[in-house]
Amino acid sequence: MRGALNKTLDLPRSAIAKTLVVFWGLLLVGLALGLSRGGEFNIALWELRPWMLLSATYLLTSTLLKNRGSLRGVMWVLVICVGFKGLQGTYMFFSFARAMNPRPESLLAHDESVFFGLFMVLTLGLWVYGQRGALRLTATTLLPIVLIANLANARRTAWPIVIIGACVLLVITWVTHPEKRRVVGPVLVVLSIVSAVYFPLYWHKSGGTLAQPARALRSTVAPDPRDESSDLYRAQENANLTLNIQQSGPLGKGFGIPIDYVLPIVDVSNFDPMIKYIPHNGVLWIWMRLGLQGQIVFWILLGTSMIAATRLTRSTDDLVALFGSLAVCGLIGYFIQGYQDLGFASMRVGLVAGCLIGCIEAASRFGERDRSTDAVLEKATAE
Repeated sequence: MRGALNKTLDLPRSAIAKTLVVFWGLLLVGLALGLSRGGEFNIALWELRPWMLLSATYLLTSTLLKNRGSLRGVMWVLVICVGFKGLQGTYMFFSFARAMNPRPESLLAHDESVFFGLFMVLTLGLWVYGQRGALRLTATTLLPIVLIANLANARRTAWPIVIIGACVLLVITWVTHPEKRRVVGPVLVVLSIVSAVYFPLYWHKSGGTLAQPARALRSTVAPDPRDESSDLYRAQENANLTLNIQQSGPLGKGFGIPIDYVLPIVDVSNFDPMIKYIPHNGVLWIWMRLGLQGQIVFWILLGTSMIAATRLTRSTDDLVALFGSLAVCGLIGYFIQGYQDLGFASMRVGLVAGCLIGCIEAASRFGERDRSTDAVLEKATAE
C-alpha cells in the first residue's frame, strides 16, 4: 500500500506475471459461466480459493523480497514450519498410532507429502551447496523427525516427490556446478547402495512404517488390495471427468457445478462432500472447469516458472542456485500432488506454490541487478 501511494510499487511484468493475468481472466470467465448455469456461489468461490492464495503469495513475495538474504528467510520459514509439523506427526505416531492394530491409514493430510518432500530436498541441498550455519544445523537436526512423520503418514505420493526431487537436485547441481561434483558423486553412490539394499528387502512387505517408500513404488506395478481399490476409484473418477470434459463445451463447465458422475463409481461424498466438485486429478479438473485453453495457459504458467527457476540454478551465488534447484523440485512436487491427490485444489499447497513462484520472480530480479552492477564495475575498471 505504501508503495502504491508513493508510486514506487514495482509490480512484476515477466512472462510468469502475464500468464497469471491471462489465467485469471479464464478463471473469471469460468466463475461467470458456472453461475450462469446454476452453479453454487459459495462452492465456486471455494474452487477459486487456492488460485487466489497462490496469486496473493506470488504477488507478495515477488514484490516484497528485495535481496538474496530474504531467500534464506523463506528457507527458515519452511524449515521451522515443516519441522513443527514433523514433530506433530512423530508425536502422534509414537503416542498412539504405533500401538493401534490395525494402524490408521494416515496421520496427517495429503498436503504434508509436498511439505515433507520439500524439507528433505532442502536439507540435502544445504549440504550439497555447502551452506554452513544455523539453517543447515536446524534442518539436519529436524530431518529424522520429518522422516518419521512422512513414513508414518503413509501417503503414496510422498515418496515419488522425495525421490524425484532428490534426483533432480543432484542432476541439476552436477550439470550446472561442476566444482560440486566431488560432493554430488559420493551422495549418488551412497543413495544407490542404500536403494540396492532397501528396495529388495522391503519390496514384498506391504505393512510396516519402514516399508512405505517401497510400497509407493511397488503400487505402480503390483498394488496391494488397499492400493488397488484406490487405483480403481481414481480410474473410475477419471473416466467420469473425461466424459464431463467432452460434454462441457469449448469454454469448460465453469465453477460451482457438480461433477456429473454418470459412469459407475463408489460414492464417497458422505465423508468428503467436496468430491462432488473437486476430484483427485487436478489436471482434468482444470480442463473440465476452464476448457482446453485453461489447461494450456496453466501449463504455460508452470513452464515459464520452471524455466525461470532453472536459470537461477546457474547462478554463481550458491544460495540463489540452491533456491533455484529447490524451486524446480517444489514445482515438480506441486504437479505430482496436483495430478494424483487434490494438490491443485489445496489451499496450503497453493500458498507454498505461489510463494515459490514469487521467490523465483524476485530472485531473477536480484540476478539482473547483480549482472548490471557487475557490468558497470567491469566497465569502470576497464576505463
